[in-house]
Amino acid sequence: RTVVGSADLDKAQRVASRIMEAGGVASAHVADVRDARALQSLVDEVEYLHGPVDVLLNGAGVFYPTPAGATPAAEFERMVDINFKGSWNAISAVVPGMKARGAGRIVCIASAAHTYGVAPYAVYCATKAAIVQMVKALALELAPHGDPVQRFPQTDRHVLALCMPKLSLDQEVDSAAHGQRLDH
Repeated sequence: RTVVGSADLDKAQRVASRIMEAGGVASAHVADVRDARALQSLVDEVEYLHGPVDVLLNGAGVFYPTPAGATPAAEFERMVDINFKGSWNAISAVVPGMKARGAGRIVCIASAAHTYGVAPYAVYCATKAAIVQMVKALALELAPHGDPVQRFPQTDRHVLALCMPKLSLDQEVDSAAHGQRLDH
């Protein structure tokens, strides 16, 4: 089962529909990643209805120019709150349950922009660098509960996975791609 969460329920429903059209099982839910309580409520609801969260795919993000001296504070805060704080809020909502079960996956989408500057996207680059560093630190923090971080670099983004496995990440990804649930 795939649970699609978004601040925009219509967007979540479109994604869930595409998953179902491909033969998967999905449901759409609304939550704003900037609101830690809303994310915790979503995780609580999902776990009540469907069982524990096995995999968190942290992919919320916004991308727009933020030129120095011309970016309103609200736009700066919006990008930091969605791109970085939102990832932290989602991780914080699922980690306690994953630690208790001794299993789970957290996948965070970063960007190659974390390693080089792109004008005028300094804030975007900084949020993606923050995600990479956060995942590195969490890999150390969560190491007693599973494997160290695994990286999957691509040309335009970095995917970083924190693993608390009883199965390999390849098995998890293959299973998720085929709409299967893995019992830990």
